[in-house]
Amino acid sequence: QDHPKGSRSAEDAAAFKRMLKEVNRLYLGTTVLILLDLSYVSRFWTQFESWLSMQFATPDGLKPAVGTKNERHHIVCIQNAAEQSELHEKMLIQSWATKTPEQAHAFLSKPDVTVTNQGDKDLQLPKIKALDATVQGAFGDISRSLEDELAASEAVAARARAELAAWEAENDAKAGEKNRLKVAARQAASAVAAARLAKEEHARAISSSVDPAMMKRAEAASAEDSLSMSDVPELVLHLSGGGDKRKEQAAAALAKLARNADNRVAIAKAGGIAPLVALARGGTDRQKEYA
Repeated sequence: QDHPKGSRSAEDAAAFKRMLKEVNRLYLGTTVLILLDLSYVSRFWTQFESWLSMQFATPDGLKPAVGTKNERHHIVCIQNAAEQSELHEKMLIQSWATKTPEQAHAFLSKPDVTVTNQGDKDLQLPKIKALDATVQGAFGDISRSLEDELAASEAVAARARAELAAWEAENDAKAGEKNRLKVAARQAASAVAAARLAKEEHARAISSSVDPAMMKRAEAASAEDSLSMSDVPELVLHLSGGGDKRKEQAAAALAKLARNADNRVAIAKAGGIAPLVALARGGTDRQKEYA
């Protein structure tokens, strides 16, 4: 908060302005707890966030999430609204669940929808009308990114296979499992498999009319529940092969397994200590956290 006014540094003010422009996107991809009081339905930010929490993103733009597998909002009535909680909850859902971006814009632009800082409202209103196009563009960017990652990993794998084949031809022998070129080829193949799986999962989520982020969270929770010591060698392999996301997932899974002493021994025997230390020192913030 900029209290007293002018106390925020120039760097903080620039960061706040940058984040304010994108903050609405948070409500399209996360679980939202709505604390509903009687003033809620007269304020700009609260209603804007409610509407976003009741939508989900698709390649064709926003669609209503209420009543689907993409529903992720939770309403708790507080203070005077708690006396007729079912009524207030029903009214909020009826008001926002099925509104299009154009309808949301028309409603929120009215003067009786209040906001502390009018500049916030002026900044967000034009973006509401454009949200369908913004979401469509984001899906296009994701699809291209997945395609690029797969193509890049396939190119790396092809080079690794060629280098391994050249070494075996030159030495007239099959490379052992610990040969650095054999290890590199195996890791590159694992990265290709991960990139192909990411592309397939994204396509599967879309074809099932499920937000890809929601599907990933559900599958991640299910996968964590089924982890066992037998998964350790493959997870250790992923720590040094594949993209940043795959390394992060492997480190997170190993962190869960490491709560058990026998699993910690298995991780060490599988050679997991060195790549975990490498991630802890030079990985992304999430990789460092899990490692």
